[in-house]
Amino acid sequence: MEKFPTHVIISEPHIVVPKTYWHPRLGEILIKADLINFGQLAKVLEDQVKYEGLRLGEILAIRGWVKQGTADFFAEQWLDCLKQPQKERLGDYLQKASLLNAQQINTILAEQQRLRLKFGAVAVLHGWVKPSTLGFFLQHLFPEHQKDSCLTVENNSKSVQNKITNIMAKKTKIRDKSVESWAREAVKMIPSKKFPSRKL
Repeated sequence: MEKFPTHVIISEPHIVVPKTYWHPRLGEILIKADLINFGQLAKVLEDQVKYEGLRLGEILAIRGWVKQGTADFFAEQWLDCLKQPQKERLGDYLQKASLLNAQQINTILAEQQRLRLKFGAVAVLHGWVKPSTLGFFLQHLFPEHQKDSCLTVENNSKSVQNKITNIMAKKTKIRDKSVESWAREAVKMIPSKKFPSRKL
């Protein structure tokens, strides 16, 4: 029996789709980083069908759910950051992602010495970065320090990926239905899920 090539997936009968067609998925990355939720992703995908000229990151910024700089960072720079043999400082990445500004970084550095806490912990204490978002950066950029942080969250990447795969499959399957109908069904199928938070 002939095997299918490893670089393709089967989405529908007789339809072969390259694995890289949806990769990298900006929506998937932002959900893993706890910067958007599944309901917001479903709404943005609905908007993309209505306004074909707009990118996912642009729609997120227009709706005020994510800064344009944050969307651009994860869409254009994130994969390069992961491949860097010599990593930069955590604050540099958070600033590139428009999650912190220069003034906030200076405040964190000053208080870090006084409080004797890690950089990420001070950022979370100020409410500038979510614990789950911090955990995402540590997991992917500084895995050797992930277990050392009291703010690390459980890795739900497999669950997230499965749910987003179902969203995309749902979108393809019911293209003949109205966009509003698809959005309602997608949200019902995949309820919004927040990462566990921790009181500090």
